Amino acid sequence: MMDQLTSLVQIKGIRDGLLATFADAPWEDLRVALLMQIDERPAFFQGARLAMDVGNQILKVNDLVDLRDLLSERNVSLWAVVSESPTTEHTSQLLGLATRISKPRPEERKQF
Repeated sequence: MMDQLTSLVQIKGIRDGLLATFADAPWEDLRVALLMQIDERPAFFQGARLAMDVGNQILKVNDLVDLRDLLSERNVSLWAVVSESPTTEHTSQLLGLATRISKPRPEERKQF
């Protein structure tokens, strides 16, 4: 069960810190999966800047504020939330979070 949960969130390094890409699953599961990965490797995440790609998740202010607080207790700063949901994008902007990150897309690289 634990392994299934952690596989819901893929974390990799990007130019501006770390990017957590969320699978299509209930928000509560994703939140638990993310925090579990951080708690398993606290030293790796110390002082990290985290961006999240939450796909179609519809997140309200409380959802993001709660998660941001849980992250900052772990010394991880949430700075960006990328989403395909206008609601989530708006929520992120209200909280002063970035909604765009520079990540190389495979199709962009192919053109050169």
